[in-house]
Amino acid sequence: MVYPFGLADGGARLELQARVLSPESRRLVGMVQWGSCKRAVDIGCGTGEFGREVATQLRPDSSIIGVDMDRQAVSEATARATRQSSACRHDYVHARIEEWDGEGAQTLMGRFILSYVERCAETVLALADRIGCSEFLFVEWYLGLVPACYPSWAALERVHRLVLQCLRGAGVDCEAPLRFLAAVQQRGDWSVSMRVEWPRRASTDGASVEYLLATGASLAPRMVESGLLHSIGAWDALASQVRREAQDTDRIMFLSPLCGVFGRRK
Repeated sequence: MVYPFGLADGGARLELQARVLSPESRRLVGMVQWGSCKRAVDIGCGTGEFGREVATQLRPDSSIIGVDMDRQAVSEATARATRQSSACRHDYVHARIEEWDGEGAQTLMGRFILSYVERCAETVLALADRIGCSEFLFVEWYLGLVPACYPSWAALERVHRLVLQCLRGAGVDCEAPLRFLAAVQQRGDWSVSMRVEWPRRASTDGASVEYLLATGASLAPRMVESGLLHSIGAWDALASQVRREAQDTDRIMFLSPLCGVFGRRK
């Protein structure tokens, strides 16, 4: 699995991500018939935001098992589960999904995970077979796009470009959702479909810019190492410029739609 981020910010980037993208993500989650699901497995769970979102759709006697290779993320997710009330039980496991033996579950799910899994179709479907799940849902960037914002500013466009270059340079497969869909269709034992959900709001409170900057800040050391930036100071200056450009407007829109990849065993 290739994942270029960490939790150096204590999970703040993931919180911003959930805040900015929650409306589109919730609409995709709402398209699943969750009534028969008593146990779901959330792969690449991070600090648990997606699992808590799905939990609102589940019965009170259901449970969600979050799996993540980042020990700090698992610890934070566990701590949050004890502090926050939820409609169902949450447990978290520190493991790589390629190696996890798994527990029986009806549903396999994840948000922004397929692009980071090497040989994603082979790896994810192997896990689905191991845990005996009958359905899956993955919420992903459609066409692998990192969110772009408008109005258009030079500094913001440069941040967007740097993030994309860095992710691709790190081995992230930006076309993974479409590759996954095609591979599952070819396998033949799953009924699979994709639904694209476009943003419906034209403005936010600035969280979208902060999310993009938090994403860039997480990648800044890798940008310097790969030669995309000459120093961390250069990143700090670019981030300051973005905030100056953005402070005079509240009309900041994410253009990149989300897609839901749905599957059910035949």
